[in-house]
Order: sequence, then C-alpha cells, then structure tokens
Amino acid sequence: MSLRWVALLVAASTTMGCGGTDLEDGTYVARLSTSDAWVSVVVEADVAIAYSCGGAESLEEQTRWMAGTVDGSRVTLDGEGWTLDLEEDAGRLTGALAGPASERFSVDAEAVFEGERPDSLRGLFTAVVDGCRAGVIIDEDGGVRGAFCTEAGFLSQVTPVMPVQQTADGIPVEAPGPDGVRTFAVQPVDVAAVRAEVGAN
Repeated sequence: MSLRWVALLVAASTTMGCGGTDLEDGTYVARLSTSDAWVSVVVEADVAIAYSCGGAESLEEQTRWMAGTVDGSRVTLDGEGWTLDLEEDAGRLTGALAGPASERFSVDAEAVFEGERPDSLRGLFTAVVDGCRAGVIIDEDGGVRGAFCTEAGFLSQVTPVMPVQQTADGIPVEAPGPDGVRTFAVQPVDVAAVRAEVGAN
C-alpha cells in the first residue's frame, strides 16, 4: 500500500469516529416566546448544563438546573422531569423544552460567546447561598433574569445591583429572602459542579 493511501486512511479514521461534538465551548441564551422564562445553556467539550429561570408568571414552574451531553451538533439535557433537546443551527441552538405534564416550549438560543470564556458581563452566573444554588442569566442586550432560593424551598426573583458590574467577588445582585433582602455576588458557572449536583452521568 502506498504512503499516500496510508495517509488518506489515517485522516479518514480521525474524522469518522463515533460520537464527539461539532459544537465549540460556549454559552447560549434564549427568551422563550410563549413564556416569561429564560434559558441558558453552557457547552463544555462533550457535556453541557442549562438553567431555566422563570419570570413573575412562571418562577415556580420554570426554574431549575439541568445537565446533559453533547453528541455531534445535538445537546440533550434533563432535570426534575424536564428535558431540553437542542440542535446547533447556524450558530444557534434550537429545539424544545418539555415538561412532565406535556408542557412544551420552543427554544431559539443565540450564542453569547463561543470558545474560551471572556471576562464578560454576559452569560450564566451562579452562587450557592443558604444551601441552594441561585442562577443569573445575562443576555446579549444586558437583560438580567435570575432566581434566589433557599434549602427550605423559598424562591424569589433576583435583580442586579445597579450599575451591573464585575467586582472582585463577582457580579453583585439582590433578592427578597425569607428574612429580608439578600445581597450576594454571582460568579461564572462551574459546569462540573452543577453536573455533580444535578446527578448527571
């Protein structure tokens, strides 16, 4: 066999393997068109996490963390009986968020950034406060949607401390708590930590 054919076979074997991912690492954000909830997805190699955050009308129903995997251009995540099934299309993630009672919401998420994470005020941020993981989504336009929770089950909406800015401790935000307003700082999400909490494989 000629060296040329050997080279061609080696090249083919590196591009035709099973599994893998066609997606770059990055963070995507969507505002649901038929709900006041927002969704953010963070892709890191062949795994991903997502945060769905309800607004005033859907805070209890739509707020949760999810975890999953990336296979080619498809991202599949689940958490608390909900599933998020997305496909990459022209730099966006499109698909559906589905619930255990046949709820279904279309998702069209744009990339806030791709590749190595910049020092940015855009993306998905989090902090563990009172034994519960709060989440904050900041979209490309600088809009903020987040939720604060406690281990006892209390849940409230987060608002940024104005002006929105990055400090040494993170991005300062505040939210009503069971005993008054809580102020805390959120940091860029740690994919591995969230996956461990959600119980992803």
